Amino acid sequence: DTTTRLLLGAIAVLLFAILVVMSILASKGCIKCEAPCPEDWLLYGRKCYFFSEEPRDWNTGRQYCHTHEAALAVIQSPKELEFMFKFTRR
Repeated sequence: DTTTRLLLGAIAVLLFAILVVMSILASKGCIKCEAPCPEDWLLYGRKCYFFSEEPRDWNTGRQYCHTHEAALAVIQSPKELEFMFKFTRR
């Protein structure tokens, strides 16, 4: 049917125009992709981890986390434990 073809054509043109505008904005730096974790932190699953090079006691570590709007890690799976062992056994 002609009406359906015109509607689909209009949608295709609109989507193409949106892609062109997004490409132009991205090339000019107007669209920013933020990193999921702060610098020097590692992403695993949906969590960010920071492995300190400095030895700290539990309270000092907890305070450090608090100042970075974070919390001490709570291991919730064997895979998460394995991930953490990779970075703590250096």
